[in-house]
Amino acid sequence: MAVERECHNLEPDSPPVSKHSAAARSSPWGIEWESRQIALDLNTGGDWLEPDEIDQLEHLQSLKPHVPLAMKIEWIPRDAICYTPTDDFVWISNCCIHIEMKRVHRAEYKPIRNAIKQARDRLRKWDLSVQERKKNFLIDIGQKELRAKLRKDLEEYNIRNPDNQISRLWILWRNTLEEITLKKVM
Repeated sequence: MAVERECHNLEPDSPPVSKHSAAARSSPWGIEWESRQIALDLNTGGDWLEPDEIDQLEHLQSLKPHVPLAMKIEWIPRDAICYTPTDDFVWISNCCIHIEMKRVHRAEYKPIRNAIKQARDRLRKWDLSVQERKKNFLIDIGQKELRAKLRKDLEEYNIRNPDNQISRLWILWRNTLEEITLKKVM
């Protein structure tokens, strides 16, 4: 028996089968990415991960010797019926919180703010509550350094963005996963 789901604001040009869904038999990104995804040893619910997601998860897994609990996660499969935005994973080893993972190519405040804003704006486009999803972010800045000025700017994220506040923020840089202590809006 098929389960029916109501899709809010379903875009008329949504493809019938997502390139990320289990219906796509091989990775749309090629054999190299398919092999790298399989090597992650992560149940993705049949989703093919995007190259950036694979890179970020590999970076997170590389922390295992330094942060043993860093990689106990459960992937949240994409919504292949309605194509509504979902968080990326549940961080089992961190109180089962839902995490949205993003990568930026510059270790600066503006690209990080824009990545968070775009993810949350996408929810609003679908008339979905930003209170329930995309409120905890893990931002990968790669091998760049998390400088003191950027850390201070990020601590003030909620003060600087009162209409787009988030609950928690981690920065993944080099061999470090650091939570940013977000200041409260008065």
